[in-house]
Amino acid sequence: DGSRLLYTEARPAFDAKNRYGLPAEMPLSWNEFEGFALRTTDEKCAELVKKIETKLDEIDDADYCGLVSDTTQKFKNNLIKFINVQTKYY
Repeated sequence: DGSRLLYTEARPAFDAKNRYGLPAEMPLSWNEFEGFALRTTDEKCAELVKKIETKLDEIDDADYCGLVSDTTQKFKNNLIKFINVQTKYY
């Protein structure tokens, strides 16, 4: 349809980075970018917790899921900790 997209994660065809916690794919629009980039720390943390919980639903290891869930609750409002974990393990 001719619409342009902004990709914020590396793919085989290109390299990309994400410093603002943007979605992996979004419309190439200043308003969309600004809306995501200007979110509060609490909003960003809540989105990361939701992503983690969604991934945990796919894992069958109860001990691992419990550890991750406990850690998520511990760092629930600490965006720097979440970013460090994401950088280390993704």
